Amino acid sequence: DDVFSLLLLSDGRLASCSRDKTIKIYDIKNNYHCDITLEGHTYSVNYISQLDNNKLISCSEDKTIKIWSITQSSYQCDYTINNAHNDWIYKVIPLRNNRIASCSGDKTIKIWNSNHPYNLINTLNGHTDYVTSIIQLKDKDILISGSWDNTLRKWNLLTYQCMKIINNGDCFSWNSLLEIDNNRIIVGGWN
Repeated sequence: DDVFSLLLLSDGRLASCSRDKTIKIYDIKNNYHCDITLEGHTYSVNYISQLDNNKLISCSEDKTIKIWSITQSSYQCDYTINNAHNDWIYKVIPLRNNRIASCSGDKTIKIWNSNHPYNLINTLNGHTDYVTSIIQLKDKDILISGSWDNTLRKWNLLTYQCMKIINNGDCFSWNSLLEIDNNRIIVGGWN
């Protein structure tokens, strides 16, 4: 099935998530053999990230965020945030200061505590269509979001307020955001 996200883990293994509702962990040193398959999501797994404490986080079209513990030979789902959003969740990323951000087809970005009980800290509203990509700028409390509403938004992660809206009628959807340096990001879309 389609692979939606790849992640190089801190232990040197490769993780992927896909439409088949699983996360697969591959041993790069052993001919890319799939060592572990994680099951638990009920729809496509759209994105995976790794927290500083080596836990894996995943999000899905089933509207959940899952937190997975990592050991040498297995991963275990420690916690599930059910109904984290009211629509598909496209991305979930770690933020500084023990937080997680997620974005969704429900037009919102949610900020969560990255430690148990993984409670909701704030909801960022303003986009008028699916929010499909988010990135925290390096060494800054700034979050950039991309949406099907043809805008990028710049958010202050201390006040949770939108600082700037960048309109671009030429790009149907912002799928990828990558920071180059303190003044520039690369955006990828579907046009």
